[in-house]
Amino acid sequence: MKKKAFLLWIAIFLMTVNVQAATYNFDLISSVPIESSFEMKVAQGTGGVDFTFRNTADKPSITDIYFDYDLTVFTDLSFVIDNSSPGVSFSVGADPSAFLDFVVGYSADSDSPVPKNGVNAPGEWLTIEITDSNDSDPLNELIAALNSGKFRVGLRTQMGSESGDYVNNVPVPSAIWLLGSGLVGLVGYRRRCSKR
Repeated sequence: MKKKAFLLWIAIFLMTVNVQAATYNFDLISSVPIESSFEMKVAQGTGGVDFTFRNTADKPSITDIYFDYDLTVFTDLSFVIDNSSPGVSFSVGADPSAFLDFVVGYSADSDSPVPKNGVNAPGEWLTIEITDSNDSDPLNELIAALNSGKFRVGLRTQMGSESGDYVNNVPVPSAIWLLGSGLVGLVGYRRRCSKR
């Protein structure tokens, strides 16, 4: 009986733990296949939620970043280009007209010369900080919206004259992995008990 109560307590504890950070990769959505490897880390920053973009390959360069979200849900978001590594320089406002089905709420564009000032190589990064004055827990709200597809991030990349468009992928929710591992554990426990 004590063992069951302990397992129940652990399960309840794991379900109430808030997310501290999440990392997302990007999927190609344009017709120009450019070999790439990008990641976005979403974590609690000093004044809001930090979206940090990294290029983990040598090519191509991240030159534009687009945020697509429901303006009726996220009514009071503020965006600031917070920090970047040396050689990376972005300003507010990228041309959203050519970015597929995004309704762009905010965008950032690398400064001229565009590819040179983008996020080009491993070790380079750009952080955009987002604050939401209407929410007491913006980190978990934004991660939940990213995981459900209600908040999307798009990247435009350039390599020479070629450009590619990418959108963040929606990961398999961690709750499914937790449920699956719990079921595997229960099956193992049941088999162990039945052998005795």
